[in-house]
Amino acid sequence: MSMKEIKATRMDLGDSKLVAKEELDRSRTYFCANVVFLVERRLFMLPRILFEGQSSVFKDMFLLPPPPSNINESNEEGGSVSNPIRLDGVKKTEFESFLRVLFPLYVRQ
Repeated sequence: MSMKEIKATRMDLGDSKLVAKEELDRSRTYFCANVVFLVERRLFMLPRILFEGQSSVFKDMFLLPPPPSNINESNEEGGSVSNPIRLDGVKKTEFESFLRVLFPLYVRQ
């Protein structure tokens, strides 16, 4: 499956339906993938683009082709909650502090 086109099996659009084999175009700017991290038994799901833009390590890692997977679940590391990127040796409070700088939410706690 290319980044430009996906084959839709079924998508609800109000009263109408997109049927199988219709080609859909993905926005290059506003179609973001997520990445899942596991830090001290806590899961974090964040927009992957935040890490690609700030780290050549993550950018290169995300360029690697993912291993084969079944249709319902990604085998790519960080692609799902069942296969998160494990940050062993990192404290969740430290990771959350890092995320507040990288991805500020402006929410009172």
